[in-house]
Amino acid sequence: FVADVWGVGADFRWNMTDCVGVMGEFYTGEGLGTYNGSALQLVNPENDFQGIESTGGWLEFFLYWTPRLHSHFGYGIDDPRDGDVPFAAPLLGRVENSTVYGNILYDVTESFRVAFELSYRETDYRNPIVPDNQGMFYHTQCAWSF
Repeated sequence: FVADVWGVGADFRWNMTDCVGVMGEFYTGEGLGTYNGSALQLVNPENDFQGIESTGGWLEFFLYWTPRLHSHFGYGIDDPRDGDVPFAAPLLGRVENSTVYGNILYDVTESFRVAFELSYRETDYRNPIVPDNQGMFYHTQCAWSF
């Protein structure tokens, strides 16, 4: 099959002060599942493999408490067009993904970081038989970069 793939997006970052800022992204397009759009859906197998159109984005506020301690708080949404997503396939047919998150990160050194994040995620499905999914997530991180 051949599917149309296109997308338009815009990113921004604004450092209001040396310690506080905001950044985000907006996008719209079709067949963006490969690029983490369309709630990870590329085409609809129930509709001649037509590409799934979607719109979404994210907005994040960041705060550097100290040069090594910082936090990020944000919201993101991925909203495929409901009529484009499959209806019958049990785990397909996601019509919306959203998340709200907050974290705190500590850069122990330039190459080692520890962090904790709390997020709430929600996924809605087109088929009413498939229950919507939501929940709290708790993440820890120890990252070594080189």
